[in-house]
Amino acid sequence: MKKFALLIALIAVFCASSSFADVNLEQQVKNDSRFSPYIEDTINHGANLLPGRYAHVGEVDARTRREKFLAPTNVVLEIARFSMQRAAFPVKIDYYGERNNNAYMTLDTSGEVPILRTFAQNGETITEDFAVVISDGNKYVWCLASLETGEVHYIYPLNHDWFPANWYVGMWDSSDGITLEILQDRIYASGNFYGTFKAADDRLEITTPEGKHEVIFAMIDPETGNLVATFTNSPNGMRENAVIFKRSTRPIKASRPIIKPDSMMRPRTQSRPQISTIYGRWESIVDDQKWVMIYDENNNYRGWINGSPSESGVFQLNGNILTGRNNSGIEFTAEIEILQAGNILIMRFPDGSSINYHRAQ
Repeated sequence: MKKFALLIALIAVFCASSSFADVNLEQQVKNDSRFSPYIEDTINHGANLLPGRYAHVGEVDARTRREKFLAPTNVVLEIARFSMQRAAFPVKIDYYGERNNNAYMTLDTSGEVPILRTFAQNGETITEDFAVVISDGNKYVWCLASLETGEVHYIYPLNHDWFPANWYVGMWDSSDGITLEILQDRIYASGNFYGTFKAADDRLEITTPEGKHEVIFAMIDPETGNLVATFTNSPNGMRENAVIFKRSTRPIKASRPIIKPDSMMRPRTQSRPQISTIYGRWESIVDDQKWVMIYDENNNYRGWINGSPSESGVFQLNGNILTGRNNSGIEFTAEIEILQAGNILIMRFPDGSSINYHRAQ
């Protein structure tokens, strides 16, 4: 059994693109350290490991457009068990936001390097790749080299080994100064609310405050722990660009609910608190942290978390809709309700979350 450290060293290739030249491609692949140690195992056991659901990792333009590197794409493969009728592996190719293709795969082990071929339903060849499966007996990944272009790419099993629960959560810093703060259901970009999202396979499907839909395809580089993300401006995967984020040593700080404009929120006629009822000091416990908010008669507000200043700005109250802008220029909207003779303040946000404050003396 090969050491897992070798697997990590072999597949940690996200930082740069990698392709073979056209001349003597099979010999180059055979002698390459990413392939040669795994050829025999693939010939003997590769067919048993091929069925499964995979995320594709290929060359993607960096955001600077000055380079390419390996990053997740918009392709998911679902390979079924071997079909004796077709003498092949049925496969569904899911191009996110575009179409699904039903196809077939064969693993040809008759040559010096195994070849993975994908065929359309009519028998037309879609792709041909030299292929090895890199495994330590637990985790595994397929490393491929296109017979047509020499481009090296990978398919990663979409399982708990590579995509554990909440694998994306954390603070992430890119080399060009962008910070992503990813919580379990929402994202902040450089301190600004980016959107809510749902995680599926290797992607985060985002809904922005304006109602637009965007997608991030991402995974964790197994050696460095970096987040490698491919951003798209539309669900069909067009205009892709890739960014590498390093995990920040700073703690997650955006534990507060989403604060965002929402034109659909309207004052409730049955509850119209007077603006004077919000003046004063309010306290709450959120995620085991003490939050303090003070609203004054000059329509200014200030906030503290565990005694440290966290936010300040201006506000106004229209019926039961509180709107405002903090000193960083970020606007917010919340619906409020004041109960128990002015001693309980409930703030409800457009995403459905809420905070209950009590008045402090």
